[in-house]
Amino acid sequence: MTSRILSPSESKFSDATHAVELTYTDVAALGAATDGAAINLISVPAGMKVKCTALVLNTAFDCSGSGNLTLSIGDGGSATRFTAATQLAVDNTEILYSAGNGTEYAYLVADTVDAFFDSSGVNLDTYTSGSVTVYLKLINLNDLPNPATE
Repeated sequence: MTSRILSPSESKFSDATHAVELTYTDVAALGAATDGAAINLISVPAGMKVKCTALVLNTAFDCSGSGNLTLSIGDGGSATRFTAATQLAVDNTEILYSAGNGTEYAYLVADTVDAFFDSSGVNLDTYTSGSVTVYLKLINLNDLPNPATE
């Protein structure tokens, strides 16, 4: 997994502040699991507002068998808070581009934004190719000016 903060020009273009790329090696590292396996994308403190702006399937995921792989973006409260399950596998009709569901969520307590993978037909550790980028917009509400104290 690689993550980076986007430049101001990239942020303006994508409406995102962060990009996280997940590859088949990240998925395979989840082991023999098939449902609900999660990868922590980013830790968020209380007062952070998060929105998933897009998913971009760079390369469809493929495995040694015939598999159905979906990805949803959520957190400890809901696996689908920011996106519904999106098909990533070449063995099915993969979704190349997907917008988030529009949810902007302000965290009252610290949490993590997570990528949840579900696979039917094969274990997650059988994937041998694939890459997806998740675009997130993070705004720390604690950094906003407070007119009452200005």
